Amino acid sequence: MTASDDDLGRVDCGPSQPKLASFPKGRKNRCYRAIWYESFRWLEYSVKQDRKFCFACRNFSTSTSKSDIAFMKTGWNAWAKAMETNRGLRKHDACSDHLLSMTRWESHASQREQEAAGIRNMLDPDRPSVVSNNREYTKMLLQYYQYFCSEETAYRGHNETTESQNAGKWKEFINLMLRTNPLFKRYHDKMKQRYRTYDYTSKRSSNELVKSMAFEVRRTIKNRSTRQACIQC
Repeated sequence: MTASDDDLGRVDCGPSQPKLASFPKGRKNRCYRAIWYESFRWLEYSVKQDRKFCFACRNFSTSTSKSDIAFMKTGWNAWAKAMETNRGLRKHDACSDHLLSMTRWESHASQREQEAAGIRNMLDPDRPSVVSNNREYTKMLLQYYQYFCSEETAYRGHNETTESQNAGKWKEFINLMLRTNPLFKRYHDKMKQRYRTYDYTSKRSSNELVKSMAFEVRRTIKNRSTRQACIQC
């Protein structure tokens, strides 16, 4: 890399997509917008140059590529034209040479992922099935948590020990699912078999998963609001 692009993404790290509290404003009080990352995953921004680039074209284009030189080397900062239909980001996104660079990038990423997965699986042959089981088990738990939260139900009990006659709605519900839902019981038993006492149903796990769901809800609402504001600009 040259000194001019040393704050851009490297091949094995992905695009540089900083989200600053505020970006420098240029002509007509326009500036770069971090929300563009959501629509164009190849997009990256150089803080030093206050310009945007295409990660795929910078790193995976060929010597014969006719992709826009601004997105490959010099950078682009005509912010007012960024989202115009036949200009800026959308035009570059539809460029045939850009699409070829994207294909090469995806192929490179897939190959690296397969190599990494192969090494992990060699070290732990049971890992693929464990990952699959944990994923499906967590999905079911999240559905259960979502139900309790949407119903605004106080689901934790004061005494959740095995000696308690009523361990609270959550523990009693999980015990019911273990008796009546064979699929859930199978995932749960495999989880317990591997991690012994850990099954993601404790108070701490509940709080973490609920916080994660709340974060995703807030993020979705914020992104929708920001997107609508951008469209109206």
